Amino acid sequence: GINAEYGGDGAWGMQLNEVLTCVREDIPTTAVVFNNGQWGAEKKNQVLWFGDRYIGSQLDNPWSYAEIARTMHAEGITCTHEDQITDAIKQANANQKDGKTTVLEIMVSKELGDPFRRDAMKLPVRHLAKYHTTCQQKESATGQPTDL
Repeated sequence: GINAEYGGDGAWGMQLNEVLTCVREDIPTTAVVFNNGQWGAEKKNQVLWFGDRYIGSQLDNPWSYAEIARTMHAEGITCTHEDQITDAIKQANANQKDGKTTVLEIMVSKELGDPFRRDAMKLPVRHLAKYHTTCQQKESATGQPTDL
């Protein structure tokens, strides 16, 4: 079978060193990185419950994760359009069968999905008077960031 993991570019920034382990230990695997230039889960919370005040969720990364993978002696593939994804997955699978680790970077829009545990999230309550001006009375109407 094919070993694969997937995640966003925010989480991948903390995991990319695992590519070195895979290359060094001859563990062929495929990592799919959805690059939207933001910490999606955290940003979604800021959109819904913090009035689109973005703190630490924008990732202005000038590099390519596929290029970083190649510097680690892994294979790196970047898809900039959805019609490239099928061939890229086929190539990543072939690479894995040949004993190679691949990072497949897929450039995606900044549109955000719903949180995984929406049932666990509520509008924050501000108890200190100095923060009452930051209280939100309701969730974002669109559920999408204002900086698209």
